Parts: sequence; C-alpha cells; structure tokens
Amino acid sequence: MKMQSSVVFLVLVAAASIEGHKFKFGNCKDYSPVANFQPGKMNGTWYVIKKVATTSTCMSVIYNNTANYMEMREIRTPASITPFNIILTNIGKLTQKGNNPAVMNLKWENVISNVLKTTYTVVDTDYTSYAIDAECQSLYFARRESATILSRTPTMDPELVKELEKKLVNEGIDTKSLNPIDQSNCFEPQEVDYNIVVDEDGVRAGLKDEDDVSIVDIRNEEQLAEYINKNRK
Repeated sequence: MKMQSSVVFLVLVAAASIEGHKFKFGNCKDYSPVANFQPGKMNGTWYVIKKVATTSTCMSVIYNNTANYMEMREIRTPASITPFNIILTNIGKLTQKGNNPAVMNLKWENVISNVLKTTYTVVDTDYTSYAIDAECQSLYFARRESATILSRTPTMDPELVKELEKKLVNEGIDTKSLNPIDQSNCFEPQEVDYNIVVDEDGVRAGLKDEDDVSIVDIRNEEQLAEYINKNRK
C-alpha cells in the first residue's frame, strides 16, 4: 500500500507540473487577446474540451477573480492511476502583465513551475459558453506552448470546436497537438476519496468525510503513504 501511494504521489505531482505543454525552439510570441476582457465574468467552473499535449480525463478549471489577481484552479481526476477517487488540484495566480487585462502572468504554485515565467492570454470568450486560451513559458533555449478550449458544460458542439481551433491556428498553435478530454465518466465531487492540492504551501492531501474536508500537510511521498494508510483502515 505504501509503495502504491508513493508512486501515486510522484506521478501526480509530476503531471501537475509538466503535462499539457509542447516544446518548441525560439522565444515566446505574443498572442492576440480578446477585446474588452472582463476577468470577473470568467468566475466559476469551466470544462476542458481540448488541451495541447495531455492525456488527462475529467479535467476542469475554476477561476476566481479577486481585487489583486485571478486565481486559477486546474482540477484533474487521474482515475487510471489508482483505484481510489483522487482529485489533483493545481493552483495558480494570474496577474495582469501590461495594459491589456486579457494578457497575464501565470504563476503555478509548485516547485517545478514556480521558477518559470508563463504568459497566459485569453484569446477569445463569450463568458457564458466558450473560452480559448494560449500560454507560453520562456526557457533558456526553447519555449513551452499550450492552448485550451474551455466550455461551461461538459460537452461542446463540434462545429464550435472547429471554429475555435481555427482561431488557435491563426495564433500559430498546432491544433494537431490538441487532445480531447473525456468528461463522460467523471465522478461527482462528493464521491472523492482524496483531494491532493499543489499550492504555495507545498503539497497537501485532504480526506473527504461526511462533515467536511480535513486538510493535512504532505511534504513527501512517505508522509502521503502514512496519511492514506491511516485513513483507509
């Protein structure tokens, strides 16, 4: 049990940091931001319909606009890794980069991605049904690009998907790298066994009980294994 939990911990944290990007040589380019962007209208849950270079399923994003930044919670349920219902929550902060509010700096709160500079651009959205973003991380010799098609519902009209893909092509995004996200067999939030959170405080795991979610600090795979073994007895 301990070995299985350790593997889960390492795989999940690695996935939170590197999955969903494509490496290319050269510097980051500027993407075309949506006009008159209103961050507050992005608040709430969005379902990921397609994303660059990912094998995730049941992936969603929750935005919460505050006075100083917009919080972004990327939620995944990697059901294929473990028999338990596990949610991985990766938390980032979006802050306006320049004069355009649709162009932001994205800082993921984890050890690996925390040192990389990421530009996050909302390319288009109507706030109520669809949104597309493009992001790029500058490296010493290359760049990591990503793009996402988001929906307020778990499914999206295929014709609308095609229209949004064309807009990403105009931004220089290779849409052949866009992978569809399966939202058909996702468990409900109340069915979760563990919620693993990656944020500025490190990695935390929470066990959902009948009353609330109890959060404890998890700093390494041994602590995670001890936590799971204790609470599964």
